Amino acid sequence: MGNIMASSTKICTVVQLPQLGANAHASFACKAPANTAMSINFVKNGTHVMMIYAPPDRAAVESDIKALEVVTKRAFDRF
Repeated sequence: MGNIMASSTKICTVVQLPQLGANAHASFACKAPANTAMSINFVKNGTHVMMIYAPPDRAAVESDIKALEVVTKRAFDRF
């Protein structure tokens, strides 16, 4: 996860998500072609989880992290 986060910081805006564990993060505002989507990455019980969110009418922004909190928490709890 640390390597994924490090490589993401080169082309994306990265926000750490410590509530989901060490090296958990959200990446958004990346260089094209993935410039409209957000990916949320975390590891739980040895499983890497990547959730992709692409708003239908705009690029993903940092405030989407808060909006996706319930879905992200649910996914985290399921693993």
